[in-house]
Amino acid sequence: MKQEQIKLEIIKRFTNSLEINNDKIITTLDEDDYYEFKKTLHVGNSGISKNYLKTISSFANNKGGLIIFGIDPDTQELVGINSKHENLDNKYVNMVVSEMLDGMGSFYFFTNKHYEKIIGFLIINEPTFKPVIFKSNFNTKESSYVAGDIYFRYPGESMKIKPSDLRSLISNEITRHAEQLISQISKLVEIGPENVAIINSKTGEINANNSRLSLSPDILADLNLIMEGNIVEKDGAPAYVIKGNIEIENNGHTTKIIKEKTSLHNRDYHLSILDDETSNPESLINEIVYRDTSNLPFFNLIHKSNYTIQQTIDILEKLVGPDIKKSTKNKILERLTNPNSCQDLGEIGKIESIINDKIMQNIDFLSFKEKYNLKGKYEKTLVRTLIFNTIKDKIEVETVIVEKYFKEYIEAFSHISFEIDDDYQFYKTELNKILTNYNLKLTNDNQAKTAFRKTLCYMDYKIYFPKLN
Repeated sequence: MKQEQIKLEIIKRFTNSLEINNDKIITTLDEDDYYEFKKTLHVGNSGISKNYLKTISSFANNKGGLIIFGIDPDTQELVGINSKHENLDNKYVNMVVSEMLDGMGSFYFFTNKHYEKIIGFLIINEPTFKPVIFKSNFNTKESSYVAGDIYFRYPGESMKIKPSDLRSLISNEITRHAEQLISQISKLVEIGPENVAIINSKTGEINANNSRLSLSPDILADLNLIMEGNIVEKDGAPAYVIKGNIEIENNGHTTKIIKEKTSLHNRDYHLSILDDETSNPESLINEIVYRDTSNLPFFNLIHKSNYTIQQTIDILEKLVGPDIKKSTKNKILERLTNPNSCQDLGEIGKIESIINDKIMQNIDFLSFKEKYNLKGKYEKTLVRTLIFNTIKDKIEVETVIVEKYFKEYIEAFSHISFEIDDDYQFYKTELNKILTNYNLKLTNDNQAKTAFRKTLCYMDYKIYFPKLN
């Protein structure tokens, strides 16, 4: 996940944890082996206080962690940090960490306002190699630290690592790197030395069969080089299959690959039905088994490629290899074998058929409750129903409403029947706006993303499956 996406996810998680208790804003998060609260943030000319190093290194030696500044650890109340530390430059963290700790991985500090209070967040990522060790002796008013000290995060506290945990940590590190090496060697043996090429991800140079191939800088910049041999979408970045068109330079030893990219991004599958931008439906069919999700529209691809369902099944069944996502392949084959199972993708969330009103900017929930005698937690159902009543008549919903009720807006489309003789362009246009205008929001809201994917699959099934029979 990219840094900005991680930041947004943390803000969302923290915001959702806030509640009012006796006129105080508190977080329902608890200090554990991932979270720690600090009431204040101390920063000097030489960087953040060295008192934080114990917590930072202990998180790094476990699974990573998050220090939240501006929270009273005793009451979990938001107290905020000094306004002069808002948007504090990460160099103030790095100045201390790089001086005092050996083996640290990446970290990132940012601030965000919650109820007019500035809260600081320090993300500590798990490093590639462990343990993280103190490099120098130093004393504070609270504690003394010695070069060679190793701290570990236990539930709710940071302390010097226990001998048994240190032995386990080192043993796990040795095992992990040995397994990685064995895995890579196994793959080389499986592929065969005559078929192996090694790419330098910095220079773009590929060594293969005594020939040298090089990717041009623009290809290398776009290429999503993925560990573990998986050619799939990861962290939202597109991956490419490099095909054909090889140009030999004059010396006969250096080869340049001319980019003929086949995108493996989920967005292309979404656009295949929303914009009909599919110049290579056959390729997208072949590549769908590499995707990280089976909730992608594919009946339109079969229709555009003039394949039958059985031909598509035959094609996918023949695709094998370590890069294929078995769960995706099996689910796609299941839906092709039993297309009616796609009905389950529709009708996400509840709709109240007794409600006839359309959506408006300001909803008087109580009046609707009395008017229709609504029970329980009815608010989301009400919003979803009002939006559905609007879009089923092909009336555009105002942007402010879409932004306010984003997930319910998407879910409302899953209740459209998409009848064979209907004009689908309105629905395609509106859903395309979600993809175009709210891509970041869609990426960071897992529930909305799932609803969007399922809705497109349901639309794809309702519109294109009948055309295949």
